[in-house]
Amino acid sequence: MKKVLLVFLIFLPLKLFSATPIAGILDFKTTTPLTFSLKNILEQHLTNILYSSGVFDLIKYKTLQNDLDKYGCTDEKCILQFAKDAGISLLINGEIEDRKNYILINFRAYGTSFPHNGTIIVNYSVKIPVNKNFNMKKQSYIIEEHSATFIVNVLNKFLKPIFLEDKNFQSLKTLDALDGQYDLYRFENKKSKILNNYTKIEKIKIKDGFLISQNEFIKDDFLMIGFKDKAKFIEDFYYGRKKEIVFEKQKFETTLFKLLFTVPASITMPVVAPFAGYYKYGDWEGLSLWSFNVMPYLYLEYDGFKRNPDDSRKLNYDISNKDKTRKRFFYYMAFIGGLPLFVDAFSHQYLNRAKEYDRKEYLMGNTYSVFYLSLISGGGGHFYRGYRSWGYLFFHINNILVYNIIGEASQAEHYNELTNRYEKNSINKKKLYSLIGLYSSVKIFEIVHALLLKDNIRNGEVQKSDLSFEPDIKYDLNYGYSYGMKLTAKF
Repeated sequence: MKKVLLVFLIFLPLKLFSATPIAGILDFKTTTPLTFSLKNILEQHLTNILYSSGVFDLIKYKTLQNDLDKYGCTDEKCILQFAKDAGISLLINGEIEDRKNYILINFRAYGTSFPHNGTIIVNYSVKIPVNKNFNMKKQSYIIEEHSATFIVNVLNKFLKPIFLEDKNFQSLKTLDALDGQYDLYRFENKKSKILNNYTKIEKIKIKDGFLISQNEFIKDDFLMIGFKDKAKFIEDFYYGRKKEIVFEKQKFETTLFKLLFTVPASITMPVVAPFAGYYKYGDWEGLSLWSFNVMPYLYLEYDGFKRNPDDSRKLNYDISNKDKTRKRFFYYMAFIGGLPLFVDAFSHQYLNRAKEYDRKEYLMGNTYSVFYLSLISGGGGHFYRGYRSWGYLFFHINNILVYNIIGEASQAEHYNELTNRYEKNSINKKKLYSLIGLYSSVKIFEIVHALLLKDNIRNGEVQKSDLSFEPDIKYDLNYGYSYGMKLTAKF
């Protein structure tokens, strides 16, 4: 007799308070006609991106601002209380300042409801360079880019609580049916609702909006839902969109061109990179870094060029390990080793043009090129992507390992007068293979890391900290000059 096993899944519908959070945008303060025109563009982009996220219902910003003006509600405390009473969970405002050479945009996002309770969840400031090409089309692209970055930060920080109403589990209605494992939270006591004190008590499983595991609940238990997946989608979408705007379509032929140009680029790097690259484009930071980092290798390259083991062989002199190592390292630096810094000298300028939406770049944004440059040279792929710190790190690591591998593989030769022949010293194969293994591991990591990075094409300079620490000099008629340090905090 066959045994039939029947498995029943009991789906318990939950009754949750899960209304879609409401977001409101206030007028951004402006100082000049240019910033006023940028404000209109910015508010429109913020509205479109918030709407496309699918996370918030939007209240028209003009309606919200008119209501605040009507009741004379202008200070922060009043605005936040007004928004909370109106059921607005997210409030956005800021300033746009004209600093002549650049535009400074300050974005702020307040979470007015639980669990943020009126705190600033994102404070994002960016300096946007202004030049003669700062036209309306470019303004719209740049403002849209930073609006998207700001909303991505908001979605990464914003939390939405979903409260369990009772133990009857009568119904569940959400815009997006919950699915997966979620943490269940509970207030520590009645007063803790006001004090924002709560703890995680357990995990629960939900399938298509229904509970599929037995759990003990009490009134006001809640789930905390984040929106990092939405943030990632928006971030990837706008990054991909910018790549389409500023880069030509990827072609393998472009990488073949770089392959053919590898040796000429490496050989000419000591002259072309500083003069036709850094100096021509006014890249003084790049020139300084180049001068500091390349000099030891140029010395080794020059020293290797002067050394010629064949001259010693003609005179029956001993040929040292150092002579062979330097000579072979000269060939490496001349034909391959100089390529990364040639790439940096030009890609930095090309990427700057891409950041400013100046034109489409034919040679940049090619994944095939990233792979090839990372494979053939130390840090080439990272320089190509626009990451100098990573580029120089791998440039030095590769060169040091290559030099040591060449040194271990180069056998010193001693001339034996009795036999009239040269005798080679033995090689420490264990050490040589260990160095080759280490180099291979570093190279694999370098290639994978370079491929995973995004091209550094973000416009503007993001102000990363609200704190600044700088020297301060003051003059007083009675006491003369006084010197100190100034700490500035932005709230």
